[in-house]
Amino acid sequence: MNALVGIAAAALFVALVYSTGAFDGAKDRRRRRRRGKKKNVSTHRNFSGAKLPGHITRELEKERRRLDKMSDLCMKSAMYDNVRMYDPQGEVLCTISLKKAHWYVNKELADWITGEQLPSVQGENGRRNIQLRFEPKARSNRNSQYVTADKKNQCVVCGAKQFHIRHYIVPFVYRCLFPHEYKSHMSHDIVALCAKCHVHCSRETHFRMNDLEAQHQVQPQFIIDKSREKVKKCATALLRHQKSIPDDKVHEMKSVVWKYFVSTVDGEGPSNTELSLYDELLSNDQLKNASEIEFRAPNPEYIPGPELVVNNLNGDDNKIADFVRDWRIFFVATMSPRFLPNGWSVEYAVKCGESES
Repeated sequence: MNALVGIAAAALFVALVYSTGAFDGAKDRRRRRRRGKKKNVSTHRNFSGAKLPGHITRELEKERRRLDKMSDLCMKSAMYDNVRMYDPQGEVLCTISLKKAHWYVNKELADWITGEQLPSVQGENGRRNIQLRFEPKARSNRNSQYVTADKKNQCVVCGAKQFHIRHYIVPFVYRCLFPHEYKSHMSHDIVALCAKCHVHCSRETHFRMNDLEAQHQVQPQFIIDKSREKVKKCATALLRHQKSIPDDKVHEMKSVVWKYFVSTVDGEGPSNTELSLYDELLSNDQLKNASEIEFRAPNPEYIPGPELVVNNLNGDDNKIADFVRDWRIFFVATMSPRFLPNGWSVEYAVKCGESES
């Protein structure tokens, strides 16, 4: 009797709870959790409140994701530390990075100094610079303002103060192939760009690189075996989409794959009897093996496009100088930079130790 009374009371309690809607809150919470697991795509609307078309929404989402990743792609520290290096007589030689300054001091080749220790320098109180303990053998671009002037950590095109990327005015794929004297201690053609300007400049740079390399006969990087490529495509299609392919097309593809296996084993083509049995004899393992065959072989005559372009200069100083200055002109004409460092010039020296032309 007591058990029946308890069951009746429990049933009455449940009925009362459902009738008062006490479970509605729990249902709403579960519904919100399920919605939260879906992909978080914001709804973009224009100023009138109407929903934007799908293609515009997708482009806005791409831009949002790009901005979210921007900090990961850009430099984590400032490009310029502007540590001045002085000779033993107190004459400024150039500005260097803090890392290079520490290298000189740790090697006991220089000492840290401030404005109070170098009276010949005005307005340098509290700023840490280094002074060499030895007389340098050579002074590169001694009279150039670019070498001694402070560089601002900003985009040279738009002046943005953050999210900078190191940009090579002369593309690095060319610069790395130059003789040593054109690369050593030559930071003139490396500037800071914000991510947005870097994307635009890189796109235009690649267009020009393609035009330069199109002037030479660039051999293909790989030699393609068309018959093996067809076998690979047929086997891949059969493994992935055989059920949706018409029967006559399936038989044709299997015939291509079977011919390949018979010719590789026997060195000859399959007989008519073998061709009539390929549908039953061809296994999934054979299809998988056929889908993994390599149909490309390295071309021994291939020379990369950048190497052909640099080789065409023949190591001639005048040709290399014209090549570098053409890239500087291209950068200025394409990007119209307004915040280049003081002393930056198209006619600036192209190799260390050379005076401006």
